[in-house]
Amino acid sequence: MRAHEPVNYELAEGKVVKKIIARKFIFFAVVNWIMICGCIFLFTPGKSEGLLDPYLVSMYLLALLAVLIQYPFLQNAGTWKLKLLIFYISMVLFLFTVGVYFTWNESVGSYKAGTWDARYGGGMRFVYFGHIFGGWLFPVVVFANWTLRKRFFNDHPNENLNS
Repeated sequence: MRAHEPVNYELAEGKVVKKIIARKFIFFAVVNWIMICGCIFLFTPGKSEGLLDPYLVSMYLLALLAVLIQYPFLQNAGTWKLKLLIFYISMVLFLFTVGVYFTWNESVGSYKAGTWDARYGGGMRFVYFGHIFGGWLFPVVVFANWTLRKRFFNDHPNENLNS
């Protein structure tokens, strides 16, 4: 068996889990991280420190974490409808996590700084405004992943995976 051929593992419950091929995983992570970092940079207000602003760096790292976590779920998703749902849930969780991180010791609305109500409110506001200002980029990210699906995922084990 060649290194580029997928290997399926059958679990005790009878489910088949697709093996993650390292080069596909790395290519997926790099392409998606660059797209998300571009979106972050596009929608982040101008900062004096440029690309190395601590807020931007933390968002870039959280984006990388989101991309790395979602790949195994995407790899094992059977249909593109399910993959679309995973992409959407990943986006919402990323926005919520960034919102909680940025409002950790900030007052949000009428909630006092440092309370879980303020943190939750900050996360929900990030989700809300992320949908309004950046939601139109979601189809672009999904379309790019669908276009590069043969290079990212082991959807078709009988096809040549190098193409």
